Amino acid sequence: MNLAGASDRVKLVRWLRSLALTVCMLLTWPAAAAIPDFAEVQKEYLPSDALLLDRNGEVIHRLRINQQVRRLDWVKLGNISPTLVAALIQAEDKRFYAHAGVDWAALAE
Repeated sequence: MNLAGASDRVKLVRWLRSLALTVCMLLTWPAAAAIPDFAEVQKEYLPSDALLLDRNGEVIHRLRINQQVRRLDWVKLGNISPTLVAALIQAEDKRFYAHAGVDWAALAE
């Protein structure tokens, strides 16, 4: 087997993978319109804990009512450590700031 032929096959497989993904995206594009916005998601949010409050509104007891999931309180992005945000981006999408939402280079890998 010659190395040039293997390289060409790898390029072809990457190109076909990208083509298949593009076709899938185009076929599911109408479904993307059904994705709820943040306000809708937040409105439908059900916490996994029930709170017992005192007469001043202070939490005196937290009881877990949903054992299948853990849904904590909403936290504003500004209240999250920048180091945690950077670590998450590095772990999930190291080229996050270099593309416009889809990392085509990662799809071709």
